[in-house]
Amino acid sequence: NTWAGDNFFTVDARASRRFTIGEKTQLLFTVDVFNLLNRVNITDFSTVYGRPTLAQAPIATFGTPRAVGNARQVQIGVRLTR
Repeated sequence: NTWAGDNFFTVDARASRRFTIGEKTQLLFTVDVFNLLNRVNITDFSTVYGRPTLAQAPIATFGTPRAVGNARQVQIGVRLTR
């Protein structure tokens, strides 16, 4: 048996700006954003419903999330080239 959850959805973006310093030197600034909208992406569900014997009640955590993807992350970078 399988459990189908919501679709995985993420938006990643990058902005960069290059500055020229002198004739041969360049400075590059970058900002990367992962999961820009900060959406919760559930990656694993509890799929166990029953117990070893029928006399016991089903497991109450059936269908609840067990793992989620990363929250919004921001990465800033600087590169100097000659």
